[in-house]
Formats: sequence, C-alpha cells, structure tokens
Amino acid sequence: MLIAFFAVLLVVSPCFSIEADLHGDANIYDSVISSLQELKAVQLADRIGLQTPEIIQRAESVCYDELGCFDKAGTFKHLKQLPEPPETVNTQFLLYTRKNPHDPQIIDYKKPETVLESNIDPKLPLKFITHGFGGRNNLTWIWEMKNALLKMHDVNIIVIDWSLGARVPYYVAAAVNSELVGAQAAVLYYFIKDKLGIMEKDLHLIGFSLGAHVVGFIGKRMQELRGTKPGRITGLDPASPLFEDYGGNVHIYKDDGEFVDILHTNADLLIYGGVGILEIIGHVDYFPNGGKRQPGCGSTLKGALLDIFKGERERTCNHERAVHLFTDSILNPSPCKYIGYSCSNYSDFQLGRCMSCEESNCAQMGYHTSKETGVYYLLTKEKKPFCADVAKLTVRFPENIKKSFGSIILTFIGQSGVKENVTLTQKDEKLSPGAVKEVALPVNEALKPLSTVTALYLRYNGWFTKGAETFGLASVSVKDSQGNVIFNSCGDETLKDNEYKVLTQTSATC
Repeated sequence: MLIAFFAVLLVVSPCFSIEADLHGDANIYDSVISSLQELKAVQLADRIGLQTPEIIQRAESVCYDELGCFDKAGTFKHLKQLPEPPETVNTQFLLYTRKNPHDPQIIDYKKPETVLESNIDPKLPLKFITHGFGGRNNLTWIWEMKNALLKMHDVNIIVIDWSLGARVPYYVAAAVNSELVGAQAAVLYYFIKDKLGIMEKDLHLIGFSLGAHVVGFIGKRMQELRGTKPGRITGLDPASPLFEDYGGNVHIYKDDGEFVDILHTNADLLIYGGVGILEIIGHVDYFPNGGKRQPGCGSTLKGALLDIFKGERERTCNHERAVHLFTDSILNPSPCKYIGYSCSNYSDFQLGRCMSCEESNCAQMGYHTSKETGVYYLLTKEKKPFCADVAKLTVRFPENIKKSFGSIILTFIGQSGVKENVTLTQKDEKLSPGAVKEVALPVNEALKPLSTVTALYLRYNGWFTKGAETFGLASVSVKDSQGNVIFNSCGDETLKDNEYKVLTQTSATC
C-alpha cells in the first residue's frame, strides 16, 4: 500500500524548474516509475493481442552495419525492447585535449578522417566519460571532471553525448539504448587503436548512473569484436532499475574490463529515493558512508517528499555525490587519500572495528585507486573537499553507577567554531555500568584542531521505563587512523539531565 501511494505521487508530480545538472539523472525517480507502468501496460496489451499506438517495435531483431545485431530475446529480454536507430540516438563523440580543452572536436566512427585529423595524441592515454539518463555533454560535473583530468595529466578525453537516446521521460528506451551506444564507442575505439595505436591498457572508461552501463557495454562489445578488454572501467553509482538482479550480461560487471572499480553512493530502494545498484559488481566496490546516503544530503525519503511537494531536488544529492567524490579525488590526491577499509559490513565499520590497514585491509578510492579487490567502506565530509581521515571514538561508562535509560550526545567544537554532534546512545537506550561504546568518525574541521568537547545527557521518560536524574562518563578518547590522540578525557564525569557538561582534556592514559 505504501509503495503504491508513493508511486502515484511520483507519477503525478509536476515538472519543476531545476538547475542544469539536475536535468540529468535526477529525473530517474519520476521517469522510472512512469516508464515501468507504461511498459507493463504495453506488454499486457501485446499478450492479449490488443493493438495500441505504443506497440511500435514489431520486429524481433534489428541490425546496424558495423554495430551488429540486437535482439528482443537478447540482453534486454526482460523488457522485449530493441534500441532506437542510431539516427534517433544521435550519439556524439566530443574530443578534448590540452590543445583544445574547451572547444571539442567532433569525431565519428563512420568518418575516419574525423579521427585522423583530430588532436588525438597516440602517445597519451585515452579516457571516455559519459552521462546518464536525461544528461548531456555540457553538465557541470562533466566539465569539472574533464578539466580536472586535463589539469592533472596530459590525456585524450572523449565525452560521449547520447542525450537524445537518454532523453526524459523515456527511461525504458534509454536503458535499452545504452547497449547501442556502448557498441558505437567500441567500434570507435578500435578504429583509434588501429590507426593511432592507443592500446587497451591505456583506455579508461568512466560512466555515471545509466552511463555506467554504457561503459560496461563498451567492454562487453570489445570482447565480442576482438576478445580484448579496456584497461580500466569506473562505474559511478550505476543505475539499478531494469539492471540490478538481471546478471552481469545486462549491467556493468567486473568481467567487462581488466580492472573495474565501482563507487556506490545511493544504493537504496527506489521507494526511499535510491537508484544505485547495491550488488557487488566490480573487482573493487567502495561504499562511502555506507553507500546509501551521503552526509549533507539528508534522508532520501525526506528528499523524495520535498521533491514532490516543494519542488526541491534533495534526493539527487546522494546519487550525484559519486561524480563529485571521483572528481575531488583527481584534484586532491594528497595528503588525503580516500582510504577505504575492508569490513564484514558497514555496521561493524561504524563501530570502529575495521580501522586497520594491516594485511592489505585498505584500498584507495577514486581516480588514484589502488588496484585492490573486495569491498571497502569509508567516511567523507559533507562539503568539498570531501576526503576525510577516519577517527575512532571510544567512550567508557563508570563501573560504580546505576543503570539508566537515555540519550548521550557529544559535541566536538573546532577552534573555528565548527561543530560536530555525535549521538552516542538513542533516547530509550539502556545505559549499563562499565559498558564501552565505539564509533567511527570522519576527521573534519571540528576535530582538527579540536577546541572543546561537551556532553549532553537526556534521560528517558517513558510510560514504563524512566532514566535516572544523572549518569556519567569514565573516559572519552578520540584517535585518528594512525593511533594519534585527538582528544582524551579520563576521570569520572557526572552528567545531569538536560545540562551540557564541558569535558576536561587530560594527558594521562585512561
């Protein structure tokens, strides 16, 4: 019932005026739901033999010269849809180099002279960047990423603009078109390789959301054509609807490249505003802040409601954070390294149980990734630069105190006045004598340099359970990932209900 309620709300929501970037994958929420409803109606009509204007793809397969054939029983057999003709998709390949960093050269896989007469330098690596659903080549994040890459390295960059094939609100068509665009790019790459000599090891494909599947299809088609793979593929929060749960032949997967790294930033259910894939699909999968929602973005469910009733685009923040984290990692390779930690799950990581880099338990997320394998978690800040070290907060309760129920909130205040609140216990949580609480924290301006730490105790006042008037702290310790002490307070501190207590920093070992 709840899902149906939100589905109706999303379908009938009006079109709002939004910023340039958010014309892109922001619309995935509304359009996915409406497109899927239309798809079901068409498929139902097809099964019962009802002729409707929407049923326009009579053929079971279609072939396009060097691009090969596409079949309804093939990759997208769960949709029984064919890609639109190349003339409709109208894919554009825009070349940027340090010789033309702002004015692109258009190259065409059907016109060899556009490649041979371009600024492509065969001695330099080649990178493809592509947008997702509703996107286009002039999105701010594409320009920022392209500029960052050209600033850091002398490279050839091709931006794939398939905006007509990814146009809103036709998400189902865009999903199917992603395979066609991947085939076009693969053909273009091999022409560049044959004529100019840029090898697969120097080919890096970067795609966001639906574009992550485009670059996956480039790798798939390269293997079909010649049995080779791109040196690296980066998937930035790959889109989930119509892809997840259908296997690696449908979505971006580790088999598509020699090395495939995935950043998950919005891997949650669609009803909660999530559109990213939750599955482990790369050689290495990074889940910053757990991979569902990002600091500074708010709740995805709250964002969805605000989008409907207020016209705000909060929910796009989590999804788009993937591209901003990646671009930030290009521009800020040091001293912060976007270190991810191997852990059995995010909950254990949040409890500070996986903060050791011994035995190769760490990997660097982003452009300068260390080519490790596995699943890694990390914390980031809510504003640029996003990169943050991880600190471990350890709090001990006194042994000689009565149990209680209530919330304890610690506030870290930096010398510039920046504050960071940490809710140590929930409002009705049992507080036991001698208990230890551990929490992983991002090291931000509130922690370095740290000025003051305060504690607030709020006793629980329920119908059947009540907290004590006072509780206490035996010690509070904050250490960074290298074990350096950021804050240390030893000695019992009495906390009165609803009163702030400034903790005294001590040099003694607790």
